[in-house]
Amino acid sequence: MAKEVKVRRGRRIPGGEWTAESLGALRTELDRVFDRFSGSSSRLRHAVGEEITGELIPSLDVRETPREVVVKVELPGVRAEDVNVSIRDHVLVVKGEKSSEREAEEGEYHVTERSYGSFHRALNVPDSVDVDKIGAKLAGGVLTVTLPKKPEAVGESREIPVEGT
Repeated sequence: MAKEVKVRRGRRIPGGEWTAESLGALRTELDRVFDRFSGSSSRLRHAVGEEITGELIPSLDVRETPREVVVKVELPGVRAEDVNVSIRDHVLVVKGEKSSEREAEEGEYHVTERSYGSFHRALNVPDSVDVDKIGAKLAGGVLTVTLPKKPEAVGESREIPVEGT
């Protein structure tokens, strides 16, 4: 017999048979619990990555190869002069501000879905990275930070045979 899980509003679903509706209800219930616990809204991020506080949380990818670590940060509409990349105590910090510029037009805006405000992301950098050779480039709305590894960290790899018993 499948175990039943009680979901808010009295609905019951069999354990392990989650639907989009039941997952939505579960998320709503968890948000409500966290809201009560923390005294603030746990639903801080909108679909565009903006917090209720106005601070943006840009999406990022971190990829490691044998020779480097590459961090890509999505910053559409941000100019290079509005971005600051720094490293201190093996923590990479990307911060800046996205501004929204509009020309005066006739008529009223009913919906504007462009976001603007400050952003800040911090990542721990492995000890294997040569912090003196880090580079950053902003192109096509994506900031690419390349963190080359120290020569001693870039070693040759070889296959190790596995013996069976």
